[in-house]
Amino acid sequence: MTVQLASIQKVSFQEFVRFEEQAETKHEYVNGKTRAMAGASTAHNDIVMNVCAFLDQHFLALDDKYKVTGSDTMVYVEEYDRGRYPDITVVEGDYVHYENHKGVIVNPLMIGEVLSPSTEEMDEVPKFDEYQTLASFQEYVLIRQDKPYVKTYFREETDLWRVKLIDDMQATVHFRSIDVKMPMQRIYRKIKFDVIE
Repeated sequence: MTVQLASIQKVSFQEFVRFEEQAETKHEYVNGKTRAMAGASTAHNDIVMNVCAFLDQHFLALDDKYKVTGSDTMVYVEEYDRGRYPDITVVEGDYVHYENHKGVIVNPLMIGEVLSPSTEEMDEVPKFDEYQTLASFQEYVLIRQDKPYVKTYFREETDLWRVKLIDDMQATVHFRSIDVKMPMQRIYRKIKFDVIE
């Protein structure tokens, strides 16, 4: 059975979460409105898997001090009343769930987004502004799928972010919030830049 929620009707986040738990497709929540999420390219999915697998393997050596999850976990930003599905989310310790909803967390340490033409503008500014209101949030990572390009924002102080851009395939990206260095070649493993869908 398909559950439907009218996208023109405003709903509370609690109503949305109940709907989303039964929905066949994912939706983002923005100020009482829902928006169906589009599918992703294979390059996008490969990059997400590359990063998540690398981090997960690294975290094993740290007795799982950190956890990494992909785009099936929603992050709720209470100050903006937004429910987002980042491509990559890292938490320190255990997940803190929104009102015991297992698919929604409120304590991301690091968030990563793989940029698509349709989402790049939204990922670059509005989402970053939203995530900055979360006390646990320390690092934002933007990864292009059409060329080697990784931009990291690391919170050095409350309102001070250090930005670093890496576009050399021989370089290494340092995720400072978790002190992990990942080679660009691992991020872009299996990616052919001339065959981006």
